[in-house]
Amino acid sequence: LFQNRFRLSVRYLPQALYITLAALVLLPFALLEKLIFAIPIRRSKVRQGPLFVLGHWRSGTTFLQNILSRDTQFGWADPVSVLSFNNCLLLRPLLTAVQRILLRDARPMDNLDYQVDLPIEENYAMGSISTMCIVHMLAFPRLAADYRRAAFIEEMPPARRRRWLRIYRHVLQKLTLVNQGKRLMLKTPDNTCRMAALHAEYPGSKFIYLYREPYAVIVSTIHMFNKMFNRMALQPAPPPELVEDTVIDIFRQMHAQYFRDLEQMPAGDVIEVRYEDLIRDPVAGLAEIYEQLGLPGFEAAKPRFEAYVSAQAGYQRNRFTPDQRLRAKVERELGFFYDRYHYPRQEVSA
Repeated sequence: LFQNRFRLSVRYLPQALYITLAALVLLPFALLEKLIFAIPIRRSKVRQGPLFVLGHWRSGTTFLQNILSRDTQFGWADPVSVLSFNNCLLLRPLLTAVQRILLRDARPMDNLDYQVDLPIEENYAMGSISTMCIVHMLAFPRLAADYRRAAFIEEMPPARRRRWLRIYRHVLQKLTLVNQGKRLMLKTPDNTCRMAALHAEYPGSKFIYLYREPYAVIVSTIHMFNKMFNRMALQPAPPPELVEDTVIDIFRQMHAQYFRDLEQMPAGDVIEVRYEDLIRDPVAGLAEIYEQLGLPGFEAAKPRFEAYVSAQAGYQRNRFTPDQRLRAKVERELGFFYDRYHYPRQEVSA
């Protein structure tokens, strides 16, 4: 609110008031939790180096993370720990019961499950304790350009970069404590442009980069952002053309950094997975991931992978009306990605 000079739309004042009151009610418990668990969190070690799932929004990363979460060797960011980060230890039973009700419906951007026993992006925990988080642009779109810079830590001044890494380490230490020391398996799309920094910060980390045909990614991300603006914005949503340009520009900038990072990565620490191949045979795709990254435990987890995939057999993906103008724009602006990953382009005019 302070960063945005308290500029709120009148229509969103009830939502802002609700958020403020909820925060005030939870504040004493958050302070008590911080007092009780400060030392255990600080002593919690992020072991082995996490397994990071990378990829732009709407590239299938949630589906992949959900399957991987069935491997019990991994700990992950559950909705209670992330959406109630400051109270997730002391009030866990109460918050779990509340979130089972609040998360009953499907996610607003697609039809995947959104349940307390499935993982969620740890980035929302970052957003609850820091303004250095891209998700704040969904609530305050007027400063979207400022908040999106939080994704690109390589471009930050050294002091700000160190601060971001320190805050992120706190998040991972608390998640490690919640998961009783298990190796973390994490998914946040904007980590795609932080791979080298995370690898340096957490030796032994492994990375799965999931990629998908760009037009499908862009149109679905625009749909997601519009849905999230409707639910989360405290200011007027940006015009459609600006949303389009922002999504395409983030995609371009994110992958420019990812490709630079990829050149620095040791062999065997990164695997690139084509989304269209993964959904054709998810379990076979996981077998290849485990083999190439040298991850143990595939055979033990395979029955649980198969059970989850079978349970998702009736899942219906979003269908969007083809937009030739947008497709032409995407193919023009993101041609480098089509060429690198050998996706065919359609012959359309702008």
